Order: sequence, then structure tokens, then C-alpha cells
Amino acid sequence: MSESQTCPRCGSPLPPGVLHGLCPACLLRQGAAADSAGGSSAPFVPPSLAEIARVFPQLEILSLIGKGGMGAVYKARQPALDRFVALKIVAPQAEGKGFTERFTREARALARLSHPAIVSVHEFGEAGGLHYLLMEFVDGANLRQLQRAGQLSPREALQIVPQICDALQYAHDEGVVHRDIKPENVLIDRKGRVKIADFGLAKILGVDAETLRLTVEGHVMGTPHYMAPEQVEHPLDVDHRADIYSLGVVFYEMLTGELPLGKFAPPSSRVRGMKLDVRLDEVVLRALEKEPEMRYQQASQVKSSVESLQGENAVTQEERAEQQNHSRHTPAVILALIWAAIFIPFLLDFLHHSHPSPVTGIAMLISAATLVGVGCFFLARRMARVQTKTIILGFVFFLIFLVGLGALAIILPAMQRLSAERERRTATMQVVEVKTAADGIQSEAKLPQGKIELVAVSNHPSTGKSWWRAEGSPFTGGKFENIHSHSSVSGGQIAREFVFQIKDLPADASSPNWKFSPSAGWASGGEPLLQGSPAKGYQVVSATFPQSASAAEVSAGVAMGPWTLVADTEPRGSNEVSTDCLGTTWTVSFLEPVETKDHDTVINVACMPVDFDTQVVVVDLEGKTHEASGKRISSSGPMSQITDTFAGLTPAQIGKVQLQARRFNWVRFPNVALEPAKANQ
Repeated sequence: MSESQTCPRCGSPLPPGVLHGLCPACLLRQGAAADSAGGSSAPFVPPSLAEIARVFPQLEILSLIGKGGMGAVYKARQPALDRFVALKIVAPQAEGKGFTERFTREARALARLSHPAIVSVHEFGEAGGLHYLLMEFVDGANLRQLQRAGQLSPREALQIVPQICDALQYAHDEGVVHRDIKPENVLIDRKGRVKIADFGLAKILGVDAETLRLTVEGHVMGTPHYMAPEQVEHPLDVDHRADIYSLGVVFYEMLTGELPLGKFAPPSSRVRGMKLDVRLDEVVLRALEKEPEMRYQQASQVKSSVESLQGENAVTQEERAEQQNHSRHTPAVILALIWAAIFIPFLLDFLHHSHPSPVTGIAMLISAATLVGVGCFFLARRMARVQTKTIILGFVFFLIFLVGLGALAIILPAMQRLSAERERRTATMQVVEVKTAADGIQSEAKLPQGKIELVAVSNHPSTGKSWWRAEGSPFTGGKFENIHSHSSVSGGQIAREFVFQIKDLPADASSPNWKFSPSAGWASGGEPLLQGSPAKGYQVVSATFPQSASAAEVSAGVAMGPWTLVADTEPRGSNEVSTDCLGTTWTVSFLEPVETKDHDTVINVACMPVDFDTQVVVVDLEGKTHEASGKRISSSGPMSQITDTFAGLTPAQIGKVQLQARRFNWVRFPNVALEPAKANQ
């Protein structure tokens, strides 16, 4: 009984509850001089930067990073490779019997470890009587520094431990035991990556006991409070499970800020301000089992246990509260999405039409009332647990939102009307400007499909007269002749004929619509003759101009592509429709269909504006669409008068009468000479 209550080394009484072999008096003596216990009690004074620089001329010695009982670490730079390195020198006091052999063996063991989470050894040897290791420099801090700065949370601990496990599992697979896992030897770089340092105390597995005694005969290797019980009791017989115990101590300390000394409480009961998942206690306590057989047998098992808890989000009470807040907000988000799905289409309809339907107005009112009601509901729910100032601020922001919504309801329609007015002035004439070539080449303008060329100009009537190009030079391609109707010429006017060549238009393209400025009117003459033969693909147009005009602007409009439904009505009496379509406001008057004696149907439609290609189609009672068999369009002021005949259909067979429209694509030929150049006359 007395043997179990006294230290086997110094004979001092052991306090109740202390782990067997961990005598506080002995541990204090071992740890007083350095972080890692060694074979000398004399304090180690590291050489100055100048002394180290003389021993290592190939390096730029920058600063002393730290020191301990077994040596010191300096920050240095390798100019040849342009990289920073860490230079670790071993204290001469640590060099006992067989040190050189032990140092060489352990340095080689460390040098063969190549893992992202292990500090790499670039070089080792002896210089100036100092044994040294040239290692990878880690720009960051160790766990001890992060703990003291208060920058480690339980969540971060759960992210760090799996990386330590990866490094230990790799080293153990390579037959290397670290034997000194502690916060000072766990480095975190600026990107949050873990680096395990100081494998200088590592024990190589698979060697005989006689060789193993080279590990500083009679001394315990490691740091007090982080060593496994067997590491104190039997320092020559430890295996990789000692590292798992040390990892458990580091894990416990990261979670609680305390060391697991004596009879310690589970980590979940020691965390202040938040609550850890109790399942995490099982992981930590199993790693801290006194008997190696009761612990995790592999570092990878610790990693799997931690990651399984992370996958279940079993971390902190604070995080659970945040998740609960998100879940409480979910109904509000769903209601907001439903409201937006209902409200936005009606809002767009309201903004798009100058006269929205009553259904749109009612839906807008219901949506606004729903928004106000939901907002008041959630505000009332929070009043019991939210400060008055916050409630008032939220209500103010809610009012600002309603005012802003009202302002948008006023401003956006006004902007839409202005935009529509601007589009009415410009959208119907998509102009491609053509410049006349100075060398007399034919003027040519490309449409979305096809092109139009202004070939030649002549006086009206052109029979027997000369032709010239758009810029006034003579046309040498032969003589055209207009054999169709001619424009009448009043006093004070002149008349000219223009020949255009129209190429590669699509099958659904309309006949060109012409504009002349300044002009008193125009008339299309159809296909002309060229040198007495029909000129296929050409069209002659006559136009009148003021007698004072010497040049004119000629524009050609061609509509192509799909039709847009402007308005429709049932064939019952007359009906007038006003609607917005194609960027402008339409007024369409449908007259009652008239049945002819041949049992055909004549439909008259008047519409404005006139700068669109329009057509009337009918849909019969079976849903089939019919186009007109004959069409006559005339313009009377701002209105277009369309008279269409639908053969084989009576008014009783018609279900709908539709007006369809599409835009013209315009090309413009500016400064067309109305007289030939004088040098060519």
C-alpha cells in the first residue's frame, strides 16, 4: 500500500487522484528548465544571431524564433533558393552518450516523412560543433499562442484535430512516434493548415532494446502533463498510442482551456458560454484512457469519430440556436416567395398596360394587403422579446418600404409611358443609313435578310430620257422604261422615277413601302423594262417633289418575320379596341362583316398608327386560321383602311377576327440627286 502512495523515484508522497507515476515534484523538476525534458538541468543560452551567421554563412539569419531545454530555432533565408527556412540547433547540454548516432538516426527518420501536415526537413548535420536541422519555415502561430490570444473556438478545434490525426497516422504508418505532441508543436499557418513540428524526440519502431537505450539513457522524453502514463512508467516501451493520449490532452485543452489533471470533468461540462454535444465527451475520454488497450488504436479512428460529429452538426449550443433562428425564418421566406410569385406578374401587367384590367387592380390590392398583414403579424410576434427601439425602427423601415412601393407604382408607369412615347417616335423606323459612293458604284443597303439597291434616277416620264446614279453620275447599264402608271404633276412640282433592285428577301417579306422627303406623293410602277425587256427583280417608283428641291432622302421599308396579334373581336356588330402593342398605342375599329352574294365575307378594319405592316386574319369556329383572298389597304390621314375578302367563309362560320402587325425594317438613302451632275448633262 505504501509503495502505491509514494513516488518510485524521489519517495515523495503522491496526492490523491494523481495518475500512477506522474509525481508532481519530479515533473516540476523535469519541466522547469525547458518545454521538453532532457538530460541536463543547466539553462541553455542560445547563440547570438552573429554567432549563428558565422557558423552558417550560406544562410541569412533573420531572428530567433524560440528556445527550449534541447535547443533553439532561428528564422533564416536561403538566398540560393530564395526561400525562408527554420534552423534548429541542438543544445550542447543535450548531447550525451551516443548522441551523434541517435541524432543522425532520428534526423533521417524525420527527413523521410513527407506529408502536408508535417514540417519537412530539408537538411541536417553538424557545423561549428553544433548539430542542426534545416526545416520548412511555417509562417503562422502555434496552438499555445492561439489559445492565449483567445482565437480558438470549439468549432475550430473540431477542424484542427482531423488534420493532426492525418499527420500522426502517416508518421505511425512510417514507423515513427512523435512522443511530444503538445500545443507548441502544432503550428497553424496563415491559411489555417496544420503543421506538426519537432519530431526530434521520435522513437523508431522495430529496433532492439539495446539500440533503443541510446534515447538519453535513464531519462523520460516528452513534456509533463501531455505524456501518456506508460511514457512515464516505461519510456523505452511506448508505441504510437502514446501520441493518441497526447492528442487527447491537446484536444481537451483546446475545448476547455484546461488540462485534464487528476479527476477531471468531461469537456462538455467545462465549456463556458456554450454547450458541447455530450457525444464529444466519449471521443476525448477514450483518447485519454490510462491503458493503451482501451484507447483508440489508430489516429485515423479519432479523425473518423470527430468528422462523424461534424457531419451531424453536433457542435455548440450557439450554432444550434442560429440554425433554429434560420428555421423560424423559413416560413417567412416561403410566404415572401409566394407573395412575389403572385404579385410580380400583376405588377408587370400593370406597368405594361396603360389601362390594366380590373383583375390586375384587385390582385394588386390583395397582394399589398397581404404584405401589410404578414408584416404586422411577424412584428407582433417579436414585440414580446424585442426592445421598443428595435420595434420602432422596424416599423419605420416598413413604412419607408410601403412609401417606396407607392412611389414606384407612380414613377414606373410614368417612365413606361415616356419610354413608349419615345419608342413610338423611333421604333417603327429602324434605319440603316446608306452613303452614296463617290466613284458612282450602286448604292446598296442590307436588311436583316436580303438587300435593296438604288440603281438609277430619271425625269418623269422617263421614256427616251437619260438615267443617272444616286450621286448624279450617268447610269451606263442601259435605259429603263416605266410602262406602268405615272404620277400626276401639279404646278410648282417636279416628278422623278427611281429604279430599285430588290434581292434575296425571305418568302414572307412584304412589298417595300417607300418614303421620299421632301415629297408631295409617290406611286409604285411595278416592274420596268430594261433595254426593252422585262427587268426581273427591279421595281420602278415615281415620286413628286417641290420644284426647288435638288436632292431628296429616299427610304425603303420591308417587313418580315412573325406577326404579332394586336387585337381581336367576335364578328358581331362593330367594335373599337384600344391596346398597347409593339411599343405603341393602337386604336382598332372592326366593322361588322358583310356577306357577299357569292357567300364570301368582306371585313373592313381601320387602325392607327399607319407605320406598320398589317393584315387581317379570321379564325373559324373549328379553330382554323384563314388569310384573305384579296386585300386592299388605303390610308386616310392617320388611319389605315383595310378591306379584305375571305372566300368560302360566311360570317356565321367566323369565330374571331384578328388584326396582326409587324414592324418595317427601314433603309435610307440620303442626298439622292434629283438632277444629273452638270458635267454629265
